[in-house]
This record gives sequence, C-alpha cells and structure tokens, in this order.
Amino acid sequence: MNRRRFLTAALATLALPTVVQAFEGAPTELAAVAAAFRTAADEGRPLLVFVIPDDNGEKWRLGRAFGELINHGDLDVQARLGHAVLVAARREDLATLVPGAIDAKALMFAIDASAVPAAVNPLSTRLVDDPDWGGDMSWEQREKQTDDAIDARIAALSDLVLAALPEPPQRARAIQRFRTEVLAEPVEGSHWARSGGCGTMVEGATRQMAVGCGMGHVNARSARVMYFFEVDA
Repeated sequence: MNRRRFLTAALATLALPTVVQAFEGAPTELAAVAAAFRTAADEGRPLLVFVIPDDNGEKWRLGRAFGELINHGDLDVQARLGHAVLVAARREDLATLVPGAIDAKALMFAIDASAVPAAVNPLSTRLVDDPDWGGDMSWEQREKQTDDAIDARIAALSDLVLAALPEPPQRARAIQRFRTEVLAEPVEGSHWARSGGCGTMVEGATRQMAVGCGMGHVNARSARVMYFFEVDA
C-alpha cells in the first residue's frame, strides 16, 4: 500500500491525535511536520511552515532570504515568529499531512492547526535578487544595490508574516522565545549555516566545507542562512 496516499486519505476521517500517531514510523521529514502540527494544535499557537524548494539553487536563494528575515526582522516580526510554531518542510511532505497546502508559488504556509480541517494560508511574494556583480559598477554602487535588495526582501517577507500571524497575547514572552530559541537553534527541518562566499560553515557540524579562494564576499546581513541541505553531524 502507498503510505503517503493512505495517510492523506485518512485525514478526512481521523481525529488529529490519531493522524499524528500514524506518522510516528514515517520518515524524519514527515514526523517533524506532524510534531510541529500537534504542538501548534495543543498549545493554540499558529503554525508557520517555511517551504524547502526542490531545486538546489532555490534552496540557497530562499534559505538566504529566510535567514535575512529571521536575523534582521524588526520587533513586530520577532514577536510573531516567537509566538508561532516554526518548521521547514518540503511542499509534498506538508501536503501529505495538510492536503490544502498545495499552492505551488507559496514560500511559506500559515496554518491554524486547531481548526478542522486545518485552515491553510499560502504566503507568496516576489523576492528581489541581488545585483549582478559584473559590469562597470563600483564596489560602493554594488554594495548599495545589494543593501537595497536585502531591504526589499526583508520587507516583502515581513509583510507576509505580519499579515498572516496574529499579534501574540504575551509580546515580551514571544520576543524572548524568539531570541532564545529561534535565533539560537535551527528551525526544525533546517540548519543554520554561514557563508562568506568561499564555503559554508554549518553551525554545530564537525565537518565543514570551505575553499581558500580569497575572493568571496557576502553582505553581512546575508551571511547566516537557513540551510536546507543534508548535514553529516
């Protein structure tokens, strides 16, 4: 029997605890989404899912944008992210648990796990890319355009978060949770990593990848990324 198809069909008839229990023997990715879903439902908190793209280039692009948002978003963003249950997941894994999460353009999904069926809000926006480092621009011009692009990405993702997630009932507590948990620990389903342009250093990993090129440069606000690749811990 196809396990994914069976579990998807089961959602229409089974209560939440039974559905989540069905994922205990599932692959790690599915189990992580199920655990986050149950935590959100049990604690009455919103669930925010960061989409892990299939394309490796998009993993870098979106992981960098998420890193910019989390590390450099304002206090309103911090409060909402600190109040929400956060998880990173592939779209197909999320859709197995929450069939309504199928929007192919969504960068994130905000989910009310307490509703039956779960209320799904796909969040999508256009993310501005950094300028091309070729051509005749000076270093200062490129850095200015890069800063402008980072500002635009943070603003676009912040708008999504502020519109989709409620103001927490205990703002100070939510901000504290953000600083001690979200910033300090990777979002489940991902890793924190730093890149300076010549390699990637995954936080907490013993094996690292670095290249002594001497030519790499990454804007400081883009250096800490949400890393979606497998890591040998």
